[in-house]
Amino acid sequence: MYCAFCGSKNPEEAKFCPKCGKQIAGASEAAAIPAQRSFDPQLAAYDLLRRLVSGRPPFNPVEEWHPNAKKIPTGFDADVDVAVQAYQLFVFLEMAKSTYGLAISEKIRTYISLLSSFDSKWESRLPGLFESFTAGIAVYEPESPRWEPIEDSQTKFHLSLAVSVMYPPSWPEDRKAELLMPLAERLDTGRVWAEEVFGRELKTPLPLADTFQWSESPGPFERQLQRQQNNPLFPAPMRTISATQVTEARIADLRDAASFLNLYRPIVGEIKSLPDTWTVKQAIDLHKKTIDLIPQCMAAGEYFSAELKVLSNASDAMQKTIVETTKEASLQDSYERYMALTQVQGFLRAISLALPPDDGNGDQVLRSILSEDPETISNYAHLLSYTSILGDRPLDLVHGIINEAMSRGLESELGQAKLAAFRSGLEANKTKPSSGVWSGVKRFLGRR
Repeated sequence: MYCAFCGSKNPEEAKFCPKCGKQIAGASEAAAIPAQRSFDPQLAAYDLLRRLVSGRPPFNPVEEWHPNAKKIPTGFDADVDVAVQAYQLFVFLEMAKSTYGLAISEKIRTYISLLSSFDSKWESRLPGLFESFTAGIAVYEPESPRWEPIEDSQTKFHLSLAVSVMYPPSWPEDRKAELLMPLAERLDTGRVWAEEVFGRELKTPLPLADTFQWSESPGPFERQLQRQQNNPLFPAPMRTISATQVTEARIADLRDAASFLNLYRPIVGEIKSLPDTWTVKQAIDLHKKTIDLIPQCMAAGEYFSAELKVLSNASDAMQKTIVETTKEASLQDSYERYMALTQVQGFLRAISLALPPDDGNGDQVLRSILSEDPETISNYAHLLSYTSILGDRPLDLVHGIINEAMSRGLESELGQAKLAAFRSGLEANKTKPSSGVWSGVKRFLGRR
């Protein structure tokens, strides 16, 4: 069930939205209101770039959708991949123009250019590649003598595009002839794959959004803005979110995702190529690198749940093999404690990565935690109870924040529920003895 005021997803049984505190319509009332989806050009651009960075279809590696592609000359794979992926973006713009019109297509193109600033490579190369595709289309001459031996019209067309793509780069002239046919083939099949994926998404036009739309699986920076919007737990200046802030948050999320994936892909490659005769040291070193990447993956958000599963499963498998090989059962407990600490780091990174500027009271962490559901609030309070970050009287700080929020319109019942959840998390510490995990938590948080 979604809140009609802030758009947050809520448990079906919720009476009040945990984020904005507004009363939620009853189930029968909510069922009578049809779900409304809309098309936001900036969100479309952001989704495209996040899919590109993450290798989601149609931007997944060419070997997955075209295993028999012609071999690219050594050293040019990355350049060709960029050209094909940029062309797939271009295909989306063409298809969006057919569905929504030229003005909306150009808006999406503008937002792609704006959001591409997360990566200097994409920011610098996208405009030139888009111009190349436009030029290739403009000069395409199917009856040109140069393509006479070729019968297939699509092949001729993509050869013209390949020539346009290769014209600006400083690639060695003697290698361009080698590149022409493989590049044209990949542009051709890349377009087919993009049309198949995007065709399902752009088949039926949606109503155009009259304001920005939140992502279904936001990254940590966008998620923080979601917490703040119309949320009485935050001071007035932080509760109004501008389109510029959303843009900046998405650029930061793309940059954070790219940083994570730059570490993730080599590790997955190592895992896949681990030899049959690996040494225990090799496995232990790789296992540690795998676990150490989990906090960054967790903080990147739910969008990367598949990558988190890969890391967790690989870690479990290596851990089991190491213990069985070394015959040291004590390692099992050590790994479990280390993994628990790693997950704690992930939770804390997710809540602290994108905090707004401090308002002078040093309580932005608490405001963000209190914006979550009761179970999450309790869990965070439990973690924070092992530190001195919140001072000697954290409950007093929470009392003050909630009282302020209720004076701004937070429902009293919801405020008391949040307070009770935070208190239960603090008190859980008193009944659970400190273990090696919690000692590690204290050491980790003490360095923050």
